[in-house]
Amino acid sequence: MRKSSSPPASSCNKQGVNAMRIVDHKSFLTGVFYILVGAGGVGYSSLYSLGNLARIGPGYFPLALSALLALLGGIISLRSVRLSKPDVEKSPPRAPVFDWRGDIFILLWILASVLLFAFLLPTLGLVLAIPLLVILSGLASHNRHYRQILLNAFFITLLSLAVFIYGLGLLLPLWPRFPGGA
Repeated sequence: MRKSSSPPASSCNKQGVNAMRIVDHKSFLTGVFYILVGAGGVGYSSLYSLGNLARIGPGYFPLALSALLALLGGIISLRSVRLSKPDVEKSPPRAPVFDWRGDIFILLWILASVLLFAFLLPTLGLVLAIPLLVILSGLASHNRHYRQILLNAFFITLLSLAVFIYGLGLLLPLWPRFPGGA
């Protein structure tokens, strides 16, 4: 009988060469999702005229945002992949932890808070609807800190007022409208 000179079974691959390994499955899949959405946005924005830098067309901004989203997805995906060395003993890979009930509940909670924001914005106004959105979305977090949620709500409201009302001049209601009021 001949003895085999192949590497031990604990090596990363049969040739003893460094192999790529996904170390953070959630980040990897998030990055792939961003790449796909960004690529779709690039494809869709190509239907519109880009114009030039002096006079940009309606497709320029969506193209730039979609390309940035795809680039961000690539960076996120690459950061979740590592080289594995064949000589290093490692513990067996763990399956990604994904709690379907908890994570789906969080996703639905955030979706409900965004829908509530869209529904209440015309009646509550921007000054009350945005803090409500931030507070309700912040309550979905596993490690919530109430002081941080309230500070986020305050500063996001100020930033939204500065950007959307004063910067862009959008005609959004600022304060609540009361029924029967003027």
